Amino acid sequence: MSDLTQQYARFQATHPRTRRRVNGVAWEYIRAGAGTRALLLLPGAPGRADMAFEYITVFARRQRVLSISYPPAVRTMADLTEGLAAILTAEGIRQAVVLGGSYSGWVAQALVRRHPDRVQALILSDTGVAQPARAHHIRRLLRLLRLLPLPLLRALLWAGTFAYVQEIGAGRTFWRRRFHAFIRTLTQADCRGRLRCLLDFDTHYRCDPGDLAAWPGRILILESAADPLVGAAERGALRACYPQAQVHTFAGSGHAGSLARRGEYVAAIAAFLDKEP
Repeated sequence: MSDLTQQYARFQATHPRTRRRVNGVAWEYIRAGAGTRALLLLPGAPGRADMAFEYITVFARRQRVLSISYPPAVRTMADLTEGLAAILTAEGIRQAVVLGGSYSGWVAQALVRRHPDRVQALILSDTGVAQPARAHHIRRLLRLLRLLPLPLLRALLWAGTFAYVQEIGAGRTFWRRRFHAFIRTLTQADCRGRLRCLLDFDTHYRCDPGDLAAWPGRILILESAADPLVGAAERGALRACYPQAQVHTFAGSGHAGSLARRGEYVAAIAAFLDKEP
């Protein structure tokens, strides 16, 4: 049994899920750590809280951590961000540092615009800004989903994920198994929910250098110089949207950098958190 497999088994045994209903929708999340400071971890496209178990374990040593799973029933960024704000309230957290990577970078940007008073600081990892032109392609994907049998959909997702995890060195076998196990549980409702929230973001949100002028929080952008999913133009658009942000670029890293180079990501995030009051 690999070290990561053992770590994950221990994590699962010691971190039960908290379940809460918000506006009739069932949410699930993991809470860990203690203290007055809080870190809200938003998942990538898989939408599973436990996929961040290494980050939860590290950062729970220094502060409170909430890691969220996305319900498939949520279809708009408004409902998604309302759910996140309600969970913070239920946990007695007035403000949190919000970390959103990849898909959840879009969620984090929606959250700080809808609930700026709940976001102490923002960490955006391997993500981009709203793209109105992308909405057309998302609508086509949603129509296609109605026609795809679930086994074929899972096979296509696994093919894409297999290429994604190739970047990972140590731990590649573990992450292949974890993603494969997760995809076996994925439903069409999960996929539709993620796509509909992204469609809503691209359709109704605009990221502008001045639209957070009144918000006092700090921003960290983590980007990978060789990311095939977030290209140079999109990375540049994100930096242009947040000219006040601190930017950390990982040379030679792709979209799986947060797994392949976890230690470097943790160090960059920890240095940023250490400057928070």
